[in-house]
Amino acid sequence: MADDKLENKILKVIKDKHISHSELNALIDRIKTPIQKAKDNNHYWSQKHSKIAIASDFHVGSTYKNQKVLDDMFKRFKKAGVDAVYVAGDITEGYNMRPGHSFICDLHGADAQIEGVINSVPDINKPIYFITGDHDYSHYKRQGVDVGKHIDAGRKDMHYLGMFEADINLTKNTKLRIKHPGGGVAQAFSHNLQRIVDRTKDKDKSDILALGHYHKLLYVDYHNVHGFLAGTTQDRTEWMNAKNIEAMLGGWILDVYTKRNGKIDKLGMTLLPYY
Repeated sequence: MADDKLENKILKVIKDKHISHSELNALIDRIKTPIQKAKDNNHYWSQKHSKIAIASDFHVGSTYKNQKVLDDMFKRFKKAGVDAVYVAGDITEGYNMRPGHSFICDLHGADAQIEGVINSVPDINKPIYFITGDHDYSHYKRQGVDVGKHIDAGRKDMHYLGMFEADINLTKNTKLRIKHPGGGVAQAFSHNLQRIVDRTKDKDKSDILALGHYHKLLYVDYHNVHGFLAGTTQDRTEWMNAKNIEAMLGGWILDVYTKRNGKIDKLGMTLLPYY
């Protein structure tokens, strides 16, 4: 009898919510397949000097995506001779993030946006490592599609590290963390970054922390963590304009010099801003 009641409740929800067969299958897959967790990765580019690029928030599929900036920035990454590019989430624009969101999209649905990333992110013959953010996650919430996995499968040079956060060991004693947090941007751009560092236990802290999501460019040396806001290649949207939120287009090139024990000795940084 209890099983019959549960079955009736499920059928009622399906009917009331107008859930299609494909959506029901996606929901079942989502229940059976856990969210991909961030991985630990050893990317030992050099014992003494690594050159890496940091970027974020491409928002492929948005009418506000700035392809010229994306192309030029990757061209400069290549010219600088980076060992790898690290992207801190929101590589796609996502799906139905808020009322009217579809009207500022030029690519609709997960398949189209995945294909858009595969075709529009420049290939510079260097590995591109990325996590997914809240806009990317909207595809998972709605359709059960983890866009990161499909982008990884479609591009040999693009490697998916997980949802929202990943740790990368540049040496045995230098850890880079790329993270896509939530929440709105604070008036003082460094505030959220500092709070994240403050709330992280000392044993779990990274040496370099790169945050996406905020569409800002900033460097802060805080409690022995080199903190970066990783920027964006999406122009200021009407939604951002209405809320007086600035979009800071650009990215970073970091020269990481390490001692024999693998700890940071010097950190050189080059800001690539686009006004």
